[in-house]
Amino acid sequence: MIGLLFAAIMVPEIRPPLVRSELPCAVPAQGRRPTLESLPRPLHVFFIFAFIEPEMVYYFYDRLGFTTTQFVLFTGGYGLAMVAGQPTLGGLSDRLGRRPVIAAGFSP
Repeated sequence: MIGLLFAAIMVPEIRPPLVRSELPCAVPAQGRRPTLESLPRPLHVFFIFAFIEPEMVYYFYDRLGFTTTQFVLFTGGYGLAMVAGQPTLGGLSDRLGRRPVIAAGFSP
């Protein structure tokens, strides 16, 4: 929570106003949209992982029989994939568009 607070206060907006106004979710010039209205739909997607994550540990240990080392390697690999994949695929979708990147993600 402290990190979120510092990020909200200290991290500057890096997109120029012109780019922000061209975004499909841009705030109208006459006023701000309420926070809940600005979130993407369906809203329940944000809360699904909150219910899956606590049970995930038991699933890996009890059902799959993971050792502590295997669990750490799995979750660490997942974290590294997120760290590498998000900026890489985000930059690629900025250059090529979202549809080709999503289509490539669905291909085997």
